[in-house]
Amino acid sequence: MVNIMANIRVASHFDSEYWLKFRQQLFPSKNQSEHMLDIQHYFYYPDFKQAFVAELNGKVVGFVEIVMRDSFEGSTLSPVAVCEAWYVDSSSRQKGIGKSLLQAAELWAKGKGCKQIGSSALSEPTYLKSAYEHSGFRHISSMNHFVKTLTLSESEAADPVGVVLETSRLIVREAQFKDIDTIVDYLNTNKVFHTAFEAPRPHNYYTKAYWQQRIHSNYYRPDEDKTLQLFMFTKDDPNKTIGYANYYNIIYGAFYSCHVGYMMAESAQGHGYMKEALKAGIHYLFKTKNLHRIQANYMPKNKRSGKTLQSLGFEIEGKAKNFLFVNGKWEDHLLTSLTNTEW
Repeated sequence: MVNIMANIRVASHFDSEYWLKFRQQLFPSKNQSEHMLDIQHYFYYPDFKQAFVAELNGKVVGFVEIVMRDSFEGSTLSPVAVCEAWYVDSSSRQKGIGKSLLQAAELWAKGKGCKQIGSSALSEPTYLKSAYEHSGFRHISSMNHFVKTLTLSESEAADPVGVVLETSRLIVREAQFKDIDTIVDYLNTNKVFHTAFEAPRPHNYYTKAYWQQRIHSNYYRPDEDKTLQLFMFTKDDPNKTIGYANYYNIIYGAFYSCHVGYMMAESAQGHGYMKEALKAGIHYLFKTKNLHRIQANYMPKNKRSGKTLQSLGFEIEGKAKNFLFVNGKWEDHLLTSLTNTEW
């Protein structure tokens, strides 16, 4: 094999013509509309899907598509990155270009915190099977799948610690990778209960893949000091998520302020847990992060939320008409705030 230096980069809309042509070679049973819809998804959901192209002498000669999934047959870890398509034009093969594309996919997967990457060769040319094996993939013969365990650095493999607060009954802290199962279980169990009070959620919000990416992003903190999401666990059952408070739009400068939104499991209502958790979070943001003001908004019909905020010292400052799109319609919200009197 002769290694040729090709330019490997993230695919853009301008690559769609070549991308479509190669996809038609790889998956001839799909029509053009289906291919174009698949391609568009890589631009709609960049947190969970990515495509790379190989450019040689100014011409696109190959591509690879990689996605995050909760599971993949043959993989022992969840979530897992999955190579959905990998192709190099016949005139550019045996030059190391395919391997370079796969390396870009693996780096993306590692960047999302995935410890394994998989692929299926069911609809792919025979030559790719040997290419996968030469790239370190293990062949799962019963399913014709390929799986590779990624080598992570110590920091990449580590579970983040982040902010940890304690009250008399609760542990209130940032999520860790070990919490993914309990967070997803909490969200899905309370999905109907929460729907009446929350805005539409992102694509994949209720999946392990979403939270793997979310926790990994928080760990490396590209938006440090802009958001702080604290999950709640009782000391009696520290491995079961019962709620969370999300402190967002954290702004310093002349503002020193943030907003807070929160949710509690239906089964945990009526015990004063939310007030206890919010009190700890407020103390941390006022004393440690030196914020001057925290704002919270709630629907007038959500009297339980209003009572909790009032008990913490939040004062109503006004009413916003049609403020937030909740459960299919625009809802009015009461605007409240709490000021750090010791600032």
